[in-house]
Amino acid sequence: MLLLLIFAPAVLLASTPVEESSSAFEIQGVVLDSGTLGPSAELSEQIVRLIAVEGTAQRFREVDRVTTDSNGRFRFQASRPPTETHFNRLSYLVLATLPDGGFGETHVRELTRPDNLTIRVARKTALLRGRVVDEEGNAVADAHIRYSLLSGETLDGLPETTTNENGLFLLPRLPAIDGTRGQPGSITLCLDHSRYPRTFVRIHKCPDIRTITLQPGCELTGSVTLNEDAPLDGLEVIAVRNDPIPDGTTQHQNVHALTDELGHFRMVVPPGRYHLQLNEDEKWVAPALMNIQCPPETSKSLPPLVAGRGSWIEGTVVNSVSESPLARTPEGALLQIGLEGPHRPRGNPQRPIPLCTVDPEGRFRLRVAPGRQFPYLLHPDGERTIWNTREQPPVTVLDSEQAEVELSFRPHRSASELYDETMTFLDQLPENSEERTRSIVRRLRQYNFITHEADAWAPLLRELILIGSPAVPHICEELETTGQQRMLRRLVFALRGINDPNCVPTLIRILPRTLQRSISPSELSVDDRTLLEFMSRRDCSNEVFSSTFQLAPPLQEVLSALETMTQHSEETSCLTKLHLSSDDHANVFATARFAQAATNWASWWNANSDQFSIDPLNRTVALIPTPMIDVESVPFDGKLSSDAEGGPLYRSLWLNPVTATNRADCFFDLDTRCVISAPADLKFDTHDPTSLQTLIQWGRDHGADIVCLMTTTTDGRETPSLKLIDSRAWEIGTPADQMARWINVGQLPTGRPVDELLHSRESDSDVLTTRENSNFLCLTSEKGLGVITLNLVQSREANAGHWHQVRIGFDLAVIYR
Repeated sequence: MLLLLIFAPAVLLASTPVEESSSAFEIQGVVLDSGTLGPSAELSEQIVRLIAVEGTAQRFREVDRVTTDSNGRFRFQASRPPTETHFNRLSYLVLATLPDGGFGETHVRELTRPDNLTIRVARKTALLRGRVVDEEGNAVADAHIRYSLLSGETLDGLPETTTNENGLFLLPRLPAIDGTRGQPGSITLCLDHSRYPRTFVRIHKCPDIRTITLQPGCELTGSVTLNEDAPLDGLEVIAVRNDPIPDGTTQHQNVHALTDELGHFRMVVPPGRYHLQLNEDEKWVAPALMNIQCPPETSKSLPPLVAGRGSWIEGTVVNSVSESPLARTPEGALLQIGLEGPHRPRGNPQRPIPLCTVDPEGRFRLRVAPGRQFPYLLHPDGERTIWNTREQPPVTVLDSEQAEVELSFRPHRSASELYDETMTFLDQLPENSEERTRSIVRRLRQYNFITHEADAWAPLLRELILIGSPAVPHICEELETTGQQRMLRRLVFALRGINDPNCVPTLIRILPRTLQRSISPSELSVDDRTLLEFMSRRDCSNEVFSSTFQLAPPLQEVLSALETMTQHSEETSCLTKLHLSSDDHANVFATARFAQAATNWASWWNANSDQFSIDPLNRTVALIPTPMIDVESVPFDGKLSSDAEGGPLYRSLWLNPVTATNRADCFFDLDTRCVISAPADLKFDTHDPTSLQTLIQWGRDHGADIVCLMTTTTDGRETPSLKLIDSRAWEIGTPADQMARWINVGQLPTGRPVDELLHSRESDSDVLTTRENSNFLCLTSEKGLGVITLNLVQSREANAGHWHQVRIGFDLAVIYR
């Protein structure tokens, strides 16, 4: 990618995106009775409505309505075609409604063929009745319930109702369905209430009686201010989810709100972490409010979003082969541009968002908040995509200025073309190993894609391996400075293939940098059989030869290379489950775990490097000191500071008990929220106290706070139990998902101190055992704080004739102090 910055006063236009077309768009189709076959299914003289679905919030606006002709057909003329471009996003909902209550709909998007639509109307309707309650079973009055289309916005003519003071509701005119009998069909209801997040409920049977539970959310209030005199009402603010969305959630995750005439807004979001953004890039931009933690049953008053006209990025998409401007993909669609920056930070999951479309000359223009910008193409053949844009130089733009950027599009090439291109490049290199290595490393930087460019970069790795030890200094030099994980993975692969211990100090120094967001191993293939066999025999999968070769995640590549060259292991396999996440507190402890692993490796190498034939300069390795976590200065008296808040809620965590045959998933590190497996060769005998102490010490050395062990109850049942490792705990009455009420008053609940095992007293008995629905407030040796709720305990009955799975399931609520 060629990056050219030009700073000049910006001419602030009223609209930044480029529209594809403003010509009329025709929509036509037929309305049919879904319960009738043949020509008689056509429904004449029925009302059909054309609804524009606008913006990212998918707000509805009725455009037109017509009546079907004698053949059940309808036709509309829309002012412009649908588009997925972010600011001008537009689609159409075509809705047919019958006088007796039946209705049907279809959705027209950018790629929908609009000239032969079919709307099937369910004439048979049914009544849904039920009750809406909160999580404690109390009635929720004034909840608005309606048949949901798309984002759940209100639309006249669709079934809707409101709960009474007892939370009861009757919702008539819904399609009659029975998905419980294997028949196709389901409907979705949307529930709105001023105190709860928007909630969606899937209905598989109607008529029916349902109880719907609303989960608590977090109320956010704030304002938008403008740096010039302009109306403040109607500005769209969006809360974008920035942590993993819990499985099975029914709540709307990205939440939109509009400002009033004073610029104020209010929204209720599901519990989680959010970026708050102004969604008005056509006119205004504002730096986002980042990483707002939103515990349930809380209210937060936010700093204002300060908006202005901003700055500009202008640019051109260029074909990297012909070096000419490019407007369309090989499939014929106009290219789209996205961006990450101060006003549009990266969310979770990471998802490309088209902010504008290039014009016929391949030009684009984006309004941005001042600062570091990371533009990208929404196409896999772009050299800068959402997956690698932050690994490339940022485009820095000052306030009220503009920058020019060129985005390269590399046309798709076949595997044989990629391989031949690389082999031609290698044939033209000088024989000198130093110059040859430097040229190959520079060439590797241009390949952004691990998978579909493997035929191009794999021959380069083979050449580095064949050069051998003379290539090591230049590879290490690149590894010490690169911030690109794809480069790290490929170059470490090459170092393992060379197997020269002179690179061990570099591998130890880069070990802390392998803490990254979770990625999977890449199973790769190349067309050249000889190359495939060469790569397969040198990957870290331990297979002699297979039909693919593997490029492992950065941590596994580095650990495999270290262990291959030194024939030594530091038992760092537990690091493989640690990843960067949106939980910043967990990231701090994960960083410390990786730094400690590097320190352990450095200590071993400094003591044992004389066993290897290496350059004297590589006999010791010095690490940049990592700040230690100061736990002694964190007091604990049951009180919370004014800035304490609830962290993430981790649901459905599982631990297996350590047995003579099992070491998998038996430890838990509460500080990093990570389940840890012990090595298979760690000896353990349930009847040997010494082996238990060895097991506990292993967990302590690897940051574990809890271990799962088997215990025997007085009636002979073998039950898994959670044993504390250097931690403290109290049995309390509040489950993990209801801790917000305590955090809000700045006080933790009190309870019975726990000795070593998270055991609870059984009803009408003094016997302590592992019991479902028991809750424990836990304080780790590193002063991490959280509440564990045991929700599933699978035990082994006394004298059981066969083995079955035994484990403990629990939820964890993190508390930030």
